[in-house]
Amino acid sequence: MEHTVPVLPLFDLHRAVVELNLHGSWRSFHVNDAPAVARALADSVATPRWDPASSSLLIRTPVTGNTAGRTHIFSLVEFSEARPKAKVVR
Repeated sequence: MEHTVPVLPLFDLHRAVVELNLHGSWRSFHVNDAPAVARALADSVATPRWDPASSSLLIRTPVTGNTAGRTHIFSLVEFSEARPKAKVVR
């Protein structure tokens, strides 16, 4: 995971959309297995990471007998352009 970026994904389970703030721009991605991403995020033991080389979201979850846990790799498909001025509304 040496060339990955820590991220805090915004995730919409019903639309199977993951949004990531990458270098100051919000980018939207489609994920094929949204329920699996939801489970992994709920159980994660570390900050999720973005791998730009493979367009993948890496999420680490605990595993009995393995202190490093298990890394789940979810391939993401980008479907939007960068939105540098987008803001999260609370």
